[in-house]
Amino acid sequence: MDPPNRDVAALSAVFFSGQRAGMMLALGVAQVATADLPEESWMLRQQADDSLFRKVMPVVFALNVLNLSPAIATSEKRGNRSFGAAGAFSIGAIADTMLVNVPLTVTMSAWKAGAALPLSAAGMRG
Repeated sequence: MDPPNRDVAALSAVFFSGQRAGMMLALGVAQVATADLPEESWMLRQQADDSLFRKVMPVVFALNVLNLSPAIATSEKRGNRSFGAAGAFSIGAIADTMLVNVPLTVTMSAWKAGAALPLSAAGMRG
């Protein structure tokens, strides 16, 4: 079997890394844009997003790491360091997601939208 074409491997790795970065940027913008929604609407939106992300994000992360592997293997010294760093950051993002974000979303998925108590009912001073 012929070794992977260096240019195709590099272009594919850059494309999937850019795709993941764009998705993360869009998620951040959506979080800011919906921060002022009423609690019930925000929770329903968050739970719908989580349902979609559970299907999409493992594929996106896997494609990202799998596409970096041939790019690292076929690139020259300078590119090898760049793609290696991208791979390390991708693995770090996956670890962060699995250790921090997934437990939070699992907890939030059990919440009932509209069940939060107003601050005055919870004995808080506002």
